[in-house]
Formats: sequence, C-alpha cells, structure tokens
Amino acid sequence: MKDYTIDRQETSEVPDNVPFRIAFQIYLLLLNITLMVLSIISYCQIIDVQDYLYNINHNWSLQPFKSIRYTEGDCVQNEEIINHYIWPGIEQGCDCRYNEQYIEPRRILYTRKDKLLEQECNSSMRAAGCQDIVEMSSRDFIRLPVDFGNKSLRICGLREVGNNSFALNSPKVNECKENELKCGTNSDYFYCTQEKECPIFQMKNNSNFDSESQDYFQTFRQNDNLLPLVEFKIAQGNGVCRKINERSITSGRSNYELISDPGYDCERDPRFQLIYLFDEFNFFQANKALDIAKKAPGYHISSLYQWGLYGRNYINFTLSCRKYQKEFMDSVEYLENIESQQLILMIISIICVTVFILMLILNCLTIFGLDLPFISGKGTQESNKLFFIQFTLKELTQIANAIIIIINFDSLQGRINFFKKLIDQNCSDKFTLDEFQMILDVLKTSIYTFNFVYIILFFIGVFIDILVGIFLAYQNYKKRKGQNQQQDKYKDISTQNNNEIKQNKKHKEQPLNNEDPFHSS
Repeated sequence: MKDYTIDRQETSEVPDNVPFRIAFQIYLLLLNITLMVLSIISYCQIIDVQDYLYNINHNWSLQPFKSIRYTEGDCVQNEEIINHYIWPGIEQGCDCRYNEQYIEPRRILYTRKDKLLEQECNSSMRAAGCQDIVEMSSRDFIRLPVDFGNKSLRICGLREVGNNSFALNSPKVNECKENELKCGTNSDYFYCTQEKECPIFQMKNNSNFDSESQDYFQTFRQNDNLLPLVEFKIAQGNGVCRKINERSITSGRSNYELISDPGYDCERDPRFQLIYLFDEFNFFQANKALDIAKKAPGYHISSLYQWGLYGRNYINFTLSCRKYQKEFMDSVEYLENIESQQLILMIISIICVTVFILMLILNCLTIFGLDLPFISGKGTQESNKLFFIQFTLKELTQIANAIIIIINFDSLQGRINFFKKLIDQNCSDKFTLDEFQMILDVLKTSIYTFNFVYIILFFIGVFIDILVGIFLAYQNYKKRKGQNQQQDKYKDISTQNNNEIKQNKKHKEQPLNNEDPFHSS
C-alpha cells in the first residue's frame, strides 16, 4: 500500500501546476518572438543604410576624367564608354492576354487569364491561344541618339591614373603640394592633380543652352562650386535613384511583367545632374533593340517616355572635415561588423523561436497526459525535464547574445558619436547630410534600441527565471515534505498495526497457557 501510492504520485501522466506550466511556455515563446522581430528589423535596416556608405566610398575611389570625347565609331584602348547602359533582359513567360485571334470555344480547354504568366506555356495553354515568350538575355546599350534619332554616338572617357582619387589625394589644407596643379579657387571645392591640366569638372549638351559651338557636347575643366566629374549613369524618368543599384522608371509607368530587373519610381539623387535628355524610341532604335517589342508582346517602346544621361561629381567633404575622411571610409568596416553581429543575433533568435515552438508542443503533449518515449519519467517528471532543457537553452542563448551586444557596445556608440559630429559640423551638402542622418537614426533608434531592449529583457528574464526557480523549488519542497509526512504516517500506522497484532497475538496466547494440564492452582 505504501509504495504503490508514492510511485503513482511520481509517475502520474498529467503533471501538476498545469496553468503555471502553460503560462510559462507562453512567456518564453512571446519573449523570443519579440526578440526575433526586433533582430530582423535591425538587420534589414543596417543592410539598407550601408548602401549610402558604399555609394560615397565608391564615388571617392574613382579617378577623374582627363578627357571626354564623342564619336560615331568605337572608343580606343583605356577609354570607357560613358553612356553604357545594360538593358536587363526578360524571363521566359506565357502570354495569355486576350486578343483578336482568341477563339471563344477554346475556353473549354483552358480557363484563360488575361495576363502574362511567369512560366512556360503548357499544351492546354497553347491550345487555348496562349503564346510562348522566349527568354531574352541582357543587352549592352552603348550608343546615344542625336539629331532626333538620325545619328548615334558613343561618348568615350579617359581617366587619370595614379593616386589622384579623392579618397587618396583630397587636399586637407587650402593649397596643393609643390608638384600639383590647383584646380578651382573655392576652399571647399578645389582639386589637386599631378596632370598638366585640370580634369573635367562639368559636361553640357549644347542643345540645352545657347551656344555657337557645333559640337554636341561641351566639357569644362573648372567650376568654383564643383569637384571633378567622376560618374555617369543613364536613367529613365526624371533622375537617378538614390540607391545606386536600383533602376528608375517614369512616374506612373508600370514594369513589363517579365522584366528581369524591374524599375522603381524611387527617390531621386539630386547629386546626379542631367546632361542630355532623349526619348525612349530613339534610344532603343540607336542600339538596334526595337526587335524586343516584337519578341516580347506587350513590351512598349514609346517616344512618350524620356531617358537621360546624368553625371555626378565627387561628393564633397568640406575642407574643415577632411580630417575625418579616413575614419568615414573605415565606417564601412564598422557597419559590416555591426551587420554581422545583428545577423548572429537574428539567427539565434530564429533558432530559439523554432525550438521553443517545438518545446511548447511537447509540453502540451505532457499536459494532456501523453508519455514521451524519448524522455524518462512521466507527467511531472517529464515536464520538469522539458522545463530544464528550455531553461538551459534560454540562459545559454541569452547570455551569448548579451556578451555579443556588450562587446560591440563601444564600437556602436563610437559610430553614433562620429556621424553626429559630421552632421553638427555640416561636413557635406544637404542631401549627403540627410543620408548621414538616416544612418544615425538606424544606429540610434534601431540597433541601439534593440540592444538596449534586449539587455533589459535579459535582466527581466533572469529575474523571472529566479522567481520561477524559487517557486519550483518551494513546490518541490512542499511535495517532498508531504511525501515524507505521508511516509511517516504510513510508518506510524504500520508500527501501530504491528503493535496491535502483537497485542492480539499475546491475548490469544494467554488462555492457552491457562488450560495447561500440568498447571496447578
């Protein structure tokens, strides 16, 4: 009787404290989902703003142009094609849009949708009148239309060589070195070169302003409010996207459904200035690409849409801030380290959420009285072991994350202070300072906030874990105490029963002694 009752309490399939166990599972899951969401947001935002740093560093690393010319022929060795544009190509598809050739009875064969499908047509689609669209690879557009499309040109540029890039040779004082030529008079916009003449500072199309020149384009080797011209880009619509890798599209125009790299009605970068404007039909015609519209039904090439050749000069740092230029370029590496940190935190958070969902399911199974064969014990024992696994995993991952955050805290705070200093000292133009502000906002309101919230939740979690541990220890103490009292009770009852048995036995033996024939009174 004694052993059977105790064992049943230990091995009951339904654990005790069911409401508490459910509440704790929900707490763990919500905590980890919160951390996962914050880590994903932080990671995506740090990836997003890094483009601005890469953009500026790339701009500074380029050499200026010492000559720019246009030709109806080819560019010569060492020259680059300034007006180079890569048309992205289209994916394979199936054109099931309605047209005059559509035969009504074919609806029986295939329920036709009035759209381009991103897949190869099957036999039913073809029988219903759909047409295959063959994949087209990207094309190089290397000619610009002039004279209303009657002529096409290439613009060829030759860059300086050596260490003349703004990243390596930007002047830190208001004078150039002894063997260098000073180009410009404005202290914030002059440039030093080792060449015999200044590089190209500006390029204009003669049709855009009054000029007696018969040349299509004109270049200028000095401008007191600009640094040398180093980047060119062809874009659709009214400018180049702020994110340099995005393709722009005319506002209100939709992308062709099968285009490989769609355009965006994006925020434009005013640092790219318009040099030459031309229409889409002439542009495609100059590059012998009108066949695209024939091979890809629905791809519109129209003279209603405008394209442009845009140029960007070196992005300036004021002379007083040039001392920060090297540190700014090193910020790319700092942000890459922060990105790696956020990636690790995000991966750990995703793994934890996945594991805790699994553990929640397992705990629910034990709560409903099911036995898990891969965990010894049943009921309360089984649930306690699952709790211990969760507790250990939670503490290990949170401690690891906290260590990562604390180690990188100084680096993060250093970047925040640095970009704040650049903004406070007006180190660049308004548009570039706006990008610095976006970087600062992400570092402060996203990364820093996530890290701060994580540390707070970490200590709150530790406090809750301690309370839970104390509660479980107290419950276990009460349970053991009750079992010991029950054992003592059974022991007392057993002892009492034994004594009663002995007494009864003694009383039964006493009359027998009185009937002894050898007994004499």
